[in-house]
Amino acid sequence: RPGEFFVWHAGLWTRDEPVTVVNCSLRSARWLNLPPALAPPEPSLRCFNVDGVGQDGLPIHLEPRIEPGCVRDLWFGVYLPSTSTLVQGGGDRGMANRSTSLRLDIRLGMREG
Repeated sequence: RPGEFFVWHAGLWTRDEPVTVVNCSLRSARWLNLPPALAPPEPSLRCFNVDGVGQDGLPIHLEPRIEPGCVRDLWFGVYLPSTSTLVQGGGDRGMANRSTSLRLDIRLGMREG
C-alpha cells in the first residue's frame, strides 16, 4: 500500500563463474503520479544482504558470494510514496569485478486499502 515499506526477494543464480554482489541501487526508478522532486531518494531502497546495521548499531557492508550452480536469495525493501499509484524501475547490481551489472525490472501496482 502507498506509504508502507514493501519487501520482496529475488533469487540470483550463476552457471559458470562465481559472482559477488557488491552494491544495489534504484537509479532508474520512475514513480508514476509523483513529481520527480517528491520521489523517495535512492537510499530508500535496501538490500538486506548487502547493507544494514550491525548488532553494535554501526553500518555494515556485506558482499555475498554466489558459487557456480547455486542460487542466492537476496532480500530487498523500498519505501513506497504515499502519493504514488505505481512504481516501475530497475535495480542495478554491482558484481565481482565492479565492471558488470545486472538490471532487474520491477513493477508494483498499489491501491488504497
